[in-house]
Amino acid sequence: MIDGGVRLPESSARKQQLLIAAVFFCTFAGAGAVQPYVVPLLECEGGDVGRGSLVLAAVYLTFALARQFVALVVPRLGMSRGVRIGSIGYALFVLALLACRSFGLLLAASVVWGLTASLFWGCTSMRVLELAQDRRYGKAAGRLYFATRAGMIVGVLAQGWLHRSGVAGRAAYLHLLLWAVTASTLAAALTLGLPPAQDERLVSTPPQYRRWLTDRRMLTVVFCLTMSALAYGLCLRQLNTQIEAHIGASNIGLVLMPFYVMQALVSMLSGSLSDRFGREPVWCVGFLLGAAGTFLGAAGGHWVAFMVSAGLLGCMFGTIPTVALAWIGDLTTKENRLPLHGFLFGWRDIGVAIPLLAGAWFQNAVVLPAIGVATLCCALLIWFIPRGSAPRAA
Repeated sequence: MIDGGVRLPESSARKQQLLIAAVFFCTFAGAGAVQPYVVPLLECEGGDVGRGSLVLAAVYLTFALARQFVALVVPRLGMSRGVRIGSIGYALFVLALLACRSFGLLLAASVVWGLTASLFWGCTSMRVLELAQDRRYGKAAGRLYFATRAGMIVGVLAQGWLHRSGVAGRAAYLHLLLWAVTASTLAAALTLGLPPAQDERLVSTPPQYRRWLTDRRMLTVVFCLTMSALAYGLCLRQLNTQIEAHIGASNIGLVLMPFYVMQALVSMLSGSLSDRFGREPVWCVGFLLGAAGTFLGAAGGHWVAFMVSAGLLGCMFGTIPTVALAWIGDLTTKENRLPLHGFLFGWRDIGVAIPLLAGAWFQNAVVLPAIGVATLCCALLIWFIPRGSAPRAA
């Protein structure tokens, strides 16, 4: 079903959903799963502990900014072409990792990745909400995020195994990067089978920034998305460098695996549960689990503690974006969906970038408990959002 009462045949909608899921699976089994290895790779290459973090932060900050303009690009480019360009962008970044010896060029490649990723996520998210049957946005969002996380599981495990067969230095990453290029190229090829959207060149209403930034419920969700995204940034920056230092870079994928496994399982579950019980209660549970993971990560130093902490953080990061995408479906019509999606998820990208840019500061013993307290506050804030009276997006 799409807004306006036009229903796609159920079989056609299901096929398109499965194809989008396959694209995401391959993309994140490839380039998406490279992300935990970028920091160790570039630290090994250049000796500068901040290089890998800066590259990833540039991706997410560009991503956050570019999301605000996707609604302007879609009428000219089309959603299907946006998905294809975005998918190609993931593969191109891995090629840059393979080929670039200039840190400046690699930063430029990270900006290109952020630009193309904004198209990829914006257009596919709109397709997923458009294809949701009977407005079950939580279930539809859960399928999308499940495919993403499942791809990450396969990719991180495969690339960790390939890394173990390598040699010291940059050459140790050659096989995993070749894997990433292959999987990402397959994803780009699969996008060719995606039919045009019913609103292929959708013209959106202007963003309502002033209205959104003065609405208590919108600001609550903005704050909560930003805080939940710190979990992913922590895994990309702090946990993986600690794992590398204590038990070796080849074990990054294994120790962080609970993060990706729980994201996958919880994404599917939380989306469906939010359709049944409401968005706010499911959000609250996700934040409570994330707070527990943050406190454990602050207190633990053993690999088992890091694995449990990663799993709990994965529960939170699997819940919050999934339910947020469903909430956008609740709030919007097709004309104002893209601008609101860009606004809300742009804050999430900023939340990922914060610990990447401030990795050393985040190792302060006081910081992680403070984040845990803030995460608990998110659960309380969400709980007190008035039920059933969310404002329309425009």
